[in-house]
Amino acid sequence: MLAATVEEADIIILNTCSVREKAVQKVRSEVGRLKSIRQNKPNLIIGIAGCVAEHATDDLKTKFPGVDFVVGPDHLEGVVELVRQCLQDGPFDSPSTSSGSLRAGSSTEIQSRKRWTGTADEEHKNFLCATPAQGEHSVKAPVVIQKGCDNYCSYCIVPYVRGSEVSRPPQEILDEIRSLVDRGVKEVTLLGQNVNSYGAKSSPGITFAKLIETIAAQTGLKRLRFATSHPKDVSDALIEQFATNPILMPHFHLPAQCGSDRLLTMMNRG
Repeated sequence: MLAATVEEADIIILNTCSVREKAVQKVRSEVGRLKSIRQNKPNLIIGIAGCVAEHATDDLKTKFPGVDFVVGPDHLEGVVELVRQCLQDGPFDSPSTSSGSLRAGSSTEIQSRKRWTGTADEEHKNFLCATPAQGEHSVKAPVVIQKGCDNYCSYCIVPYVRGSEVSRPPQEILDEIRSLVDRGVKEVTLLGQNVNSYGAKSSPGITFAKLIETIAAQTGLKRLRFATSHPKDVSDALIEQFATNPILMPHFHLPAQCGSDRLLTMMNRG
């Protein structure tokens, strides 16, 4: 059951981003605030999810003291088991915490936690299906189709946190969208670090333009958007979809970054 306030919660999970340093600083500040709440509630469980958990795996104890578990964005299905282990092990500061705990800090934990927060390994291929439960009504929904990035822009941490580019199997995407449509969803936004490179590393691969075309033809969806894109992967076929695809909205998320060749070179934008 969802708690009405932070103070009433028994389990608190911070979903984090590490693209900007300010977001990381906010996590430190929030963890400090939650520690003061735990003074009056010693059994409170605090977890960190998302990219900060991925990026700060080896030094979470010093950066985020008092955190009970961490889980990277590709392993959210492990949250229930991590909470179960925290309940079994007792309060964070308890000397009875078992050697197999996934609590932050112990060498055993750091080794164990990698199965939840590893980036560029075989587990990176897992995609979380976020189809809402029956009875939840929404007109719009996100669908992840691709993750990771191979571009290594000089200012960006994403490839180091999310790993190399991986495309989700097209049949999974179509099945999830059909399920959303059955629940009343009218508009889907396709998400990825670089969606228009979708399928480029698959063999045989379906292009991003072909995926969009197939979604329009086979799912019954009314409206479609996508984000985000790299200019180097924009194909003529993708541009053509804006003229011919009846469900593709006139919205093109395309961060060009800069108009200066010199700065683009420094940024490694190509």
